[in-house]
Amino acid sequence: MMDDTTIEQLAAMLAGDLDNEDARSLRDQLAATDEGRAALAEFEQIASFLREEHAAEPPASLVKRAKKVLRQNRPGVADRLKDGVRSFLAALDFDSRLSPAVAGFRGVAEVAQVAFSAEPCELDLEIQPGEGETSSVRGQIAADEPEGWTLRFTDSAGHEAVEIEAGPDGSFRIDLAPGSYTITLERGAIRVEAGPLPLP
Repeated sequence: MMDDTTIEQLAAMLAGDLDNEDARSLRDQLAATDEGRAALAEFEQIASFLREEHAAEPPASLVKRAKKVLRQNRPGVADRLKDGVRSFLAALDFDSRLSPAVAGFRGVAEVAQVAFSAEPCELDLEIQPGEGETSSVRGQIAADEPEGWTLRFTDSAGHEAVEIEAGPDGSFRIDLAPGSYTITLERGAIRVEAGPLPLP
């Protein structure tokens, strides 16, 4: 019987949260036993389902197992395996506000750059002070098909602050009040969630 730590590591590997060395070590550990090899095969089947589009429904037992694992280790993700919508959590790749400023080189406009990425698209943001107490957010969605994206900005209380359509080239611009926002990008049956995005 595998312990909870191993299950959590498998879930982390499934979500892409383990670095290459840790993932390789976990695979070697699992390959040493029949139970480990069976668990690894099952998790790889789950990962394959989550990464690829399938014309047919996956086995009910596989979906049930995936939901159980994700519910335990990635709260909220399980609900995304329904309604025919492929949902993704975007990773924060870069936030210039998290890097210490080099003395004497602060930009006059104090423009911050933030980047998120997920399998279907990348989201690049430029944030600078807007009028009054707002922040001006300019963005660009990079995808194979940049047009047709809708963006929703939801505040930390769960209230939708604004919904906008990106331009044909994937660009957009909005002004937002101070707060922390989750960004949901949608196009057809694809949904990408990025955030949180704190704004001063």
